[in-house]
Amino acid sequence: MVYKPKSWVVLSNTMNVSTIDMGNGYEAVFFEKTEIMSTYLLAIGIGDLVGVQGFTSDGILTRIWSYRSGKGQLEAALKSAIRCTDAMTKYTNYQLPLKKIDHLAVPSFFGAMENFGLIVYSRYNLLLNPNDTQDKLFSWMGMTSVICHELSHHWFGDVVTNKWWGDIFLHEGFADFFENKAMALAYPKEKDLMVRLIEL
Repeated sequence: MVYKPKSWVVLSNTMNVSTIDMGNGYEAVFFEKTEIMSTYLLAIGIGDLVGVQGFTSDGILTRIWSYRSGKGQLEAALKSAIRCTDAMTKYTNYQLPLKKIDHLAVPSFFGAMENFGLIVYSRYNLLLNPNDTQDKLFSWMGMTSVICHELSHHWFGDVVTNKWWGDIFLHEGFADFFENKAMALAYPKEKDLMVRLIEL
């Protein structure tokens, strides 16, 4: 349960299931029980947020969120998130046990974190200004690779988690591999161009 101003959005690993009016402009929000997961993957995001949404091929609700200053910079991330999720699902032949995956851009963050169902990013890794023409392709590739990296952790690290922190290199090794593999599967027409740019 999270207690928040009514005008704010609150996100967690699962869908919210009910809301109780607490008076004075506040409400309590309750969330579905999570799947079995490691406690370090628990996350809550809250604020005056705006978002866009779509669905993967297998019906997972995919949402991109940011503070209002990021409005208008979310669509590219939504497209990449859906494509990368679809690519990973098809490649692994495993559908995630999630109803939704939220991707949240925050103003100050170290990079990104693969919380199960609520991935948190630095705004610089998720938002893409459609009016910015300088290095647009490189910016898009950087954004998409981070999205694919964090999503791949859902298969390698979240659904299946190592016994102890000493094996964390396995999580990151798989994610480093799949950020490029999933990008290539998600964008097959652009694959050769991406390879040439990476080699530069």
